[in-house]
Amino acid sequence: MVQPKLNKYLMPVLAGLAACYALSTYQVYMDDFYITLRYAANLAAGKGFVFNEGEKVLGTTTPLLAILSAACIKIGISPVWSLRLINALALFGAAIFCFLYFKQKGNELIGYAAGLALFVFLPLKQLWGNEVPLCFFCIMASLYFYEKEKWTASAIFQCFYALTRMEGMLFYLLLTGYLFLRKKRIMYGALIPGLLILAPWFIFSKSYFGDFFPNTLYAKARQGIRPDRWISFARGFFSTLKEFFLNKNSITTSFFALGGLIFFPYKKYWMPLVWCVIHQGAYWYLGVPGSYRWYYYTLWLLYPFMMGAGIYGIARFLRGYLLKPIPEKVLYSLFLALLLWRLWALPDMNIFNQERYNQSIMAINQIRQKVPKGNKILADEIGIFGYYLPEYLFLDPAGLIHRNMPKEAFYRYDYLAAMYRPMIIINSHYMKGDETLEKLNEPISFKSVGEGASLYEVMFLVPGKDVTLRVFKRILK
Repeated sequence: MVQPKLNKYLMPVLAGLAACYALSTYQVYMDDFYITLRYAANLAAGKGFVFNEGEKVLGTTTPLLAILSAACIKIGISPVWSLRLINALALFGAAIFCFLYFKQKGNELIGYAAGLALFVFLPLKQLWGNEVPLCFFCIMASLYFYEKEKWTASAIFQCFYALTRMEGMLFYLLLTGYLFLRKKRIMYGALIPGLLILAPWFIFSKSYFGDFFPNTLYAKARQGIRPDRWISFARGFFSTLKEFFLNKNSITTSFFALGGLIFFPYKKYWMPLVWCVIHQGAYWYLGVPGSYRWYYYTLWLLYPFMMGAGIYGIARFLRGYLLKPIPEKVLYSLFLALLLWRLWALPDMNIFNQERYNQSIMAINQIRQKVPKGNKILADEIGIFGYYLPEYLFLDPAGLIHRNMPKEAFYRYDYLAAMYRPMIIINSHYMKGDETLEKLNEPISFKSVGEGASLYEVMFLVPGKDVTLRVFKRILK
């Protein structure tokens, strides 16, 4: 059966409208994304590609996003809006190349639905501001040009993916290696972008930061091969699958996704499936924490594929056996509208992240009033605080912005508190059922190198439903 054709201008028009909606609606609340913004703001201000001025450590996972954001800031766009704009444009590009990729192999309607679903896809709505839309854009563009056998164009986007997230380097090596095996010779068109884009970046990174890779690689996977990390990541993996295919809050979307498992043309589109398996397997082996939802972003990319295949497959099935009088295009359009409406109806804000953001802003306002500029602040969440308090130096127990921390010191306060004696310590305390605010007012102390002990008393608390921010101030002796 021949697929019904769509107007060639319909996809870019609808994707453009959806991008405008996403740009104007979705907010940036997640703390981690503000780490990249502080790097971008410092770069745009001429202070260097740094978090703390003078400390050359690459603590953002996504240097390309930071550079693009810095360019936007330089021309007058506010930093937060720069992330929103880049996300919207990247998602528009991802949707267009998703459509073209499927159209190239004769499944235009799957790509049409999958591309539009990206704009109202729940994880992207709730984690707006990170690098995942840029990853999707690079992946889909590289796959499209790969199928068109335009090896240089494909390799350029593979290299951009490598600069967006470090696993993109693995993607580039796998696609290039497979190309060499297919052609049984070296394809220089695929190698040249690596030499012109990646090689200069790695040379710069080594000379400027002292390392080829972002410090986040060591911060997230530094604890070695640990079974508890494997279990944590596997739990998050299966929780993501459950959210996609057995979501009680959105039975409609899960129904179409399950239909996609039946009707998806796996043989035609095996390449993104294999990349998802390799990507998730590598993350699981490294033992990265399972609590970071965007670590499953290659699964997120497959989910719209499955929903698109489900819509198309179910429409064809019903048209062939039960609803013959209804034209296939009409049935497909009704199912697509239903899917997009149900995805749109899901909340576009993560309430927990929004509450944490609001708490941080309240604490920031008090810190500005009570703490002189230039002081050191030790915080377990450095993104929002670091971005809105650029006049302060930050210490990070996760080790994202510090080099040469002892392995056993990561995710602990005492090492940094002892070495640097910060004026302020900000602790995000996850509340237990029987705890009271009075108990959280107890002071804390740390042994200091060569100076005895440092005592910290609570300066103020910012209560929340799940988390209470405790802001301590060092008692000067």
